[in-house]
Amino acid sequence: LIVQEMPKGVRIDFYQEGKIRGTITSDYAIRRESEKKTTFQKNVVVVYPEGRYVTEELVWDENRQVYLSPAGVYTKNDGTLLNARNFVAAQDFSSVSMSTVSAEVYTNTP
Repeated sequence: LIVQEMPKGVRIDFYQEGKIRGTITSDYAIRRESEKKTTFQKNVVVVYPEGRYVTEELVWDENRQVYLSPAGVYTKNDGTLLNARNFVAAQDFSSVSMSTVSAEVYTNTP
């Protein structure tokens, strides 16, 4: 059983065409080789071109190639805030799905 613990936290940069496309930061992380899962905990922040997701727990499932989180706040670039439940994102964050409990939506009015 191989376990890699990162008690001082972690920062992961995602690159596309030589530029940082997104990041994940957390105050703690642990990877369990046998399960092929990495769990990020405490002040987890995901930033990518379409928005930002803040949570206390995010799991990277290598087998399914998805990120999963039970709850957090998703902020779209237009300022829309979603209190997200059951957050699921593709490994490159190209697609994101969630169920929401409540939302604040901002619109431009003439």
